[in-house]
Amino acid sequence: MIPPLPTAVFALTFAPKGVLPYIRQHFLDRTFQGLYQVNSFDLALLIPYFIVLIILASYGAHRYWLVYLYYKHKKN
Repeated sequence: MIPPLPTAVFALTFAPKGVLPYIRQHFLDRTFQGLYQVNSFDLALLIPYFIVLIILASYGAHRYWLVYLYYKHKKN
């Protein structure tokens, strides 16, 4: 039995037109260029939002680490 290929390897290997047109179409498309301009109000909302998001994520990772250490050192 043949083991399954990772999705990225499969997509790059069997892309119908090749890899470069795929990259050009999906990552270098300029269809929506100029449609949105970043302004100070957006930054005033997004910067604190991502700061709080990072703090909460690190707090959650810390809690998972404490649970891991608890079960690692738990004596029955």
